[in-house]
Amino acid sequence: REAQIIAKHAGNLFSAREGTLVETLFYGGTRIDETLGIKWRQLDFATGRVYLDDDNQNKNGRIRFIELPEKTMETLRDIWDSGIAGNNKETRIWGSKMSENDVRNLVKDACSSGKVAYSGIHDFRKANVAYMQREIKRGHLTRESIADRIMAHVSVKDKNGDMPLNQMIEK
Repeated sequence: REAQIIAKHAGNLFSAREGTLVETLFYGGTRIDETLGIKWRQLDFATGRVYLDDDNQNKNGRIRFIELPEKTMETLRDIWDSGIAGNNKETRIWGSKMSENDVRNLVKDACSSGKVAYSGIHDFRKANVAYMQREIKRGHLTRESIADRIMAHVSVKDKNGDMPLNQMIEK
């Protein structure tokens, strides 16, 4: 709930671009450096997925994807359509000049505005897990849907068309 308040206030205080940064941290459960490295080509507007597939973008260099809400993806689509990136799909969404401290300051300001205690951005990752657990308890997710999600994550193909997390190895 608090992360949603923070995201709402970030959207009100800052540009749409900065608001989607905070939403990506919350809904995607990404680390700051992973998020700052996202490029336009990594967005799949049709599925609502962001493929984190650049070398060393993720911990241990494993590719993965995150899913973002339709509203967040629509805002990102509007930003892309505005031409702010110059239609260069290799451009980072949030630019190359924004630092991790800049992101922390955005979140601190949104926390202050929303009267939410700031305890660190890493808590967004915890909030993401808690959100998923609530969805399971509410019956919005089943064991089968969770298994399907896990299999989708480990079946992501890299740039060479290989599936590094689900490799078939002859014994």
